[in-house]
Amino acid sequence: MSKANGNEPNNNELNGNEQLGGMDDEVLRLSNQLCFPLYAAAKGVVGRYKPYLDEIDLTYTQYIAMMVLWEKGSVAVGELGRSLYLDSGTLTPVLKRLEAKKLIRRERSSTDERVVIATLTQAGKRLKVKAVEVPHKMSHCMPLSAEDAGTIYKLLYKLLEQSGEQGGDQVGEQVGEQADKQAGKGRDTPTRSKTLTTV
Repeated sequence: MSKANGNEPNNNELNGNEQLGGMDDEVLRLSNQLCFPLYAAAKGVVGRYKPYLDEIDLTYTQYIAMMVLWEKGSVAVGELGRSLYLDSGTLTPVLKRLEAKKLIRRERSSTDERVVIATLTQAGKRLKVKAVEVPHKMSHCMPLSAEDAGTIYKLLYKLLEQSGEQGGDQVGEQVGEQADKQAGKGRDTPTRSKTLTTV
């Protein structure tokens, strides 16, 4: 019987190494993965937002929550979560911090106590004046043509839909129309200075 010690691999280890050597190495090459550039690009884009969001004292997740509220003024928390592709465990702490900053208030619906409504405060509305500069600043950090930006936008939402993620109804309805416009297929084709800023 042979002995296995720290310097001498046993037969099982040898067989395992032989099996690994026979695998298709291509499937494990980082350069062949779709997930990695998506991860790295998302991380890079969010990182570029940070100095601009620091100026208005928001994190990226707080910023996108405020974007929905700036658009709607008041929204059910469940609907907000669907719009942002966030579960309640992630969204609730974000809303608590926004409420602590007195940018929003949360209250039970008068018609259904199970529903919590998030509403902009006057301070939250005033912050929009400063926040409107963020997309303009970000557009200079993302050197993409309107066509490329529109294509990426459309493909990413397609990926979200096909992966089973559920966003807000309004977002889903607008994706195709907005992406076609950004790609130059609609009547309101943006110029290079209006390159789509993805959030």
